[in-house]
Amino acid sequence: MFMKSAALAAVAFGCVGAGLLAAPAAADHHLQAQPIQITVKCARYLSRGVIWDRAMPEFLDDLRAAGYSFEEADAIGSRVCRDEAGVGNTAVMGQTMRNILRQNPPRGRR
Repeated sequence: MFMKSAALAAVAFGCVGAGLLAAPAAADHHLQAQPIQITVKCARYLSRGVIWDRAMPEFLDDLRAAGYSFEEADAIGSRVCRDEAGVGNTAVMGQTMRNILRQNPPRGRR
Protein backbone atom coordinates (compact mmCIF):
# COMPACT_ATOMS: atom_id res chain seq x y z
CA MET A 1 0.00 0.00 0.00
CA PHE A 2 1.29 3.45 -0.75
CA MET A 3 0.35 7.01 -0.21
CA LYS A 4 0.96 9.90 -2.53
CA SER A 5 3.09 12.85 -1.61
CA ALA A 6 2.88 15.88 -3.84
CA ALA A 7 4.94 18.99 -3.82
CA LEU A 8 3.27 21.48 -6.04
CA ALA A 9 6.59 22.93 -6.85
CA ALA A 10 5.35 25.37 -9.38
CA VAL A 11 8.91 25.66 -10.42
CA ALA A 12 9.19 28.86 -12.36
CA PHE A 13 12.45 28.69 -14.18
CA GLY A 14 13.32 30.74 -17.22
CA CYS A 15 14.78 28.88 -20.14
CA VAL A 16 15.33 29.58 -23.77
CA GLY A 17 15.01 26.72 -26.22
CA ALA A 18 17.93 25.77 -28.46
CA GLY A 19 16.06 27.03 -31.51
CA LEU A 20 15.76 30.50 -30.00
CA LEU A 21 19.45 30.60 -29.17
CA ALA A 22 20.24 30.18 -32.84
CA ALA A 23 18.58 33.49 -33.75
CA PRO A 24 20.91 35.88 -35.57
CA ALA A 25 22.53 38.59 -33.45
CA ALA A 26 20.92 41.29 -35.60
CA ALA A 27 17.42 39.92 -35.10
CA ASP A 28 14.88 42.65 -34.46
CA HIS A 29 13.00 40.86 -31.70
CA HIS A 30 13.51 40.22 -28.02
CA LEU A 31 13.77 36.77 -26.51
CA GLN A 32 11.80 36.13 -23.35
CA ALA A 33 12.27 33.27 -20.94
CA GLN A 34 9.17 31.12 -20.62
CA PRO A 35 8.14 29.90 -17.17
CA ILE A 36 8.06 26.18 -16.60
CA GLN A 37 5.57 24.60 -14.20
CA ILE A 38 6.49 21.15 -12.96
CA THR A 39 4.33 19.32 -10.46
CA VAL A 40 6.59 17.20 -8.29
CA LYS A 41 4.54 14.15 -7.35
CA CYS A 42 5.89 10.90 -5.94
CA ALA A 43 4.39 7.55 -4.95
CA ARG A 44 5.49 7.08 -1.34
CA TYR A 45 5.20 3.87 0.59
CA LEU A 46 4.46 3.80 4.29
CA SER A 47 8.04 3.11 5.36
CA ARG A 48 10.65 5.82 5.80
CA GLY A 49 12.91 3.97 3.32
CA VAL A 50 12.70 5.09 -0.28
CA ILE A 51 13.60 1.84 -2.03
CA TRP A 52 10.18 1.57 -3.74
CA ASP A 53 9.39 5.29 -4.11
CA ARG A 54 8.94 6.51 -7.66
CA ALA A 55 7.84 9.49 -9.73
CA MET A 56 4.17 9.64 -10.64
CA PRO A 57 3.20 9.96 -14.34
CA GLU A 58 2.10 13.60 -13.88
CA PHE A 59 5.63 14.52 -12.70
CA LEU A 60 7.27 12.68 -15.60
CA ASP A 61 4.84 14.21 -18.13
CA ASP A 62 5.62 17.72 -16.85
CA LEU A 63 9.36 17.04 -17.17
CA ARG A 64 8.86 15.82 -20.76
CA ALA A 65 6.71 18.87 -21.58
CA ALA A 66 9.46 21.10 -20.19
CA GLY A 67 11.92 19.63 -22.68
CA TYR A 68 13.63 16.67 -21.04
CA SER A 69 13.93 13.33 -22.85
CA PHE A 70 12.14 10.27 -21.49
CA GLU A 71 15.42 8.99 -20.02
CA GLU A 72 16.26 12.36 -18.45
CA ALA A 73 12.75 12.70 -16.99
CA ASP A 74 12.95 9.20 -15.49
CA ALA A 75 16.38 9.90 -13.96
CA ILE A 76 15.25 13.26 -12.54
CA GLY A 77 12.06 11.71 -11.14
CA SER A 78 14.07 8.98 -9.43
CA ARG A 79 16.54 11.51 -8.05
CA VAL A 80 13.83 13.70 -6.54
CA CYS A 81 11.52 10.95 -5.29
CA ARG A 82 14.21 8.72 -3.82
CA ASP A 83 15.92 11.48 -1.85
CA GLU A 84 15.35 10.55 1.81
CA ALA A 85 15.53 14.22 2.82
CA GLY A 86 12.38 14.84 0.76
CA VAL A 87 10.20 12.28 2.55
CA GLY A 88 7.44 14.32 4.18
CA ASN A 89 9.22 17.56 3.24
CA THR A 90 7.81 19.15 0.11
CA ALA A 91 10.12 22.16 0.44
CA VAL A 92 13.16 19.88 0.03
CA MET A 93 11.56 18.18 -2.99
CA GLY A 94 10.89 21.55 -4.61
CA GLN A 95 14.41 22.82 -3.88
CA THR A 96 15.95 19.63 -5.28
CA MET A 97 13.95 20.11 -8.49
CA ARG A 98 14.96 23.78 -8.77
CA ASN A 99 18.63 22.80 -8.31
CA ILE A 100 18.32 20.22 -11.08
CA LEU A 101 16.73 22.82 -13.38
CA ARG A 102 19.58 25.24 -12.72
CA GLN A 103 22.32 22.64 -13.18
CA ASN A 104 20.75 20.80 -16.11
CA PRO A 105 18.14 22.97 -17.85
CA PRO A 106 15.86 21.35 -20.41
CA ARG A 107 16.97 21.67 -24.03
CA GLY A 108 13.61 22.87 -25.26
CA ARG A 109 9.91 22.31 -24.98
CA ARG A 110 8.30 19.45 -26.84
